[in-house]
Amino acid sequence: MDTSTGMIRDLSVETERVIEVVRAHQKELANSDELPEGVVRASLAAGLYRLCLPGELGGLRVPLADSVSVIERLSYADGSVGWCTTVANVSASLLAGIDETHAREIAAEPDLLCIAGGFPAVGRGRLDGANYQLTGRWSFASGCTTATWLLGGMLVAPAGLPDSPRALISFFPAEQARIVPNWEVSGLRATGSHDVLVDAIDVPAGRTTPLVGGPTLVE
Repeated sequence: MDTSTGMIRDLSVETERVIEVVRAHQKELANSDELPEGVVRASLAAGLYRLCLPGELGGLRVPLADSVSVIERLSYADGSVGWCTTVANVSASLLAGIDETHAREIAAEPDLLCIAGGFPAVGRGRLDGANYQLTGRWSFASGCTTATWLLGGMLVAPAGLPDSPRALISFFPAEQARIVPNWEVSGLRATGSHDVLVDAIDVPAGRTTPLVGGPTLVE
């Protein structure tokens, strides 16, 4: 049997198991401002947050078309679940662009990894030695209440060029941030898309990457 076909078949079965859990939590999904713990646990166990994580870091090496198909099926079951799964996977894919040592630290337990945050470069980073001092507040940080790591887009002004900032994505542990509860909506309520705020935290330069066009550890 072709192993890739077998993997995709197994992933399909795992996705259906998660969908069963989602259906069992429909009332909670309709009224809560975060994903139910049972749904998050089931998604982690099924590897659904590792579809786009680099294989070198414990990702599943799922072809993009099949990843999209999984997310589509989840979204039919519940839009919030599908959206948070998308955010977690896009975020995980960006680990391919940071320093490998830091990437392996973040993904040390890939089956427990869940990343969320804000992609727009609304944070401000100031280089201080080997670290950036990061301050920022990101809105619509879907999945932030259940994330183990967060990311935030930031503008960094190169030395001597204060008028020529560049945009980078930074990664930091979820416990270093404060969640500002302000997601009060009727649709996609369970995405928990609250604001995330950090104030002058240190982020190693090796834990940053351009959103597009950066180096990659993926061969």
